[in-house]
Amino acid sequence: MGFSSGSAQHFVVVLGIILLTTNPLVQARELRLRKFEKRNEDTEYLECLVGVARSEINLLEVYGELKLHHHIDNDWTIEFIILRADESDGEYDSLLQIELPVCDFMESYYKIFYEQIKDYSNAPEPGTCPLPKGKYRLRDYPLNVHLLKKFIAPGHYRLKYKLKKDDSPKLYYRMEIKLD
Repeated sequence: MGFSSGSAQHFVVVLGIILLTTNPLVQARELRLRKFEKRNEDTEYLECLVGVARSEINLLEVYGELKLHHHIDNDWTIEFIILRADESDGEYDSLLQIELPVCDFMESYYKIFYEQIKDYSNAPEPGTCPLPKGKYRLRDYPLNVHLLKKFIAPGHYRLKYKLKKDDSPKLYYRMEIKLD
């Protein structure tokens, strides 16, 4: 999994990836989190609670807790899918799909964000694999959406995060965002 709160940090990773895949010259004025839902959680392996709260106009606070009941190794994969449409009921086009074994993720994408989250969590250091069972937390991570709004093209986005073992989702979150 790689992050202290699992999906909370993955939320940050996915939003960062959007920055890399959309037009940096278009400025959106307002970002609205329309849905943030857990669609699957296999409590035999883990328990995850993630929340997002608006603390100021351009600042969201991300918090969460992840309890791993077993270690997580390269038998597990992380999948991110980012889709975009002009209208919420329109056809969504795939912008990005990444699927990596957990240890590979810890050696790549995770390194990018670890420095930003380490003061807000007990996140393991990059390269830690297998991830030991235990409780990981993220507290009040300040996500400045003002910067995101400057770089993300207006539209409707669906972000899907899955943590899988044997091709079966053990944790699945889906988020919908609207950018005006």
